[in-house]
Amino acid sequence: MIAQAEPLLQRGSGVTRALLPAIFNILSQWKLSGAQQMTLLGLNNEKTLFNGTAPLDRLLAGQVLDLAVVRDFLDAQRGGW
Repeated sequence: MIAQAEPLLQRGSGVTRALLPAIFNILSQWKLSGAQQMTLLGLNNEKTLFNGTAPLDRLLAGQVLDLAVVRDFLDAQRGGW
């Protein structure tokens, strides 16, 4: 499946924008948990990067520094500016 999906994703963001909502709609219809969705998509849980705290929990802690930490992580994941 990955080999078949890679050419589609390499065509550009237009294909990705159309594909992602369909994928998440299917996962929703299957009533998968977030962890199950991540496993199915080949993703991992990034909690170890945030000292055992989920990124959303860190954002909701109310500290401005936490916003910067999560943003720095997201910037690094997407290759920065």
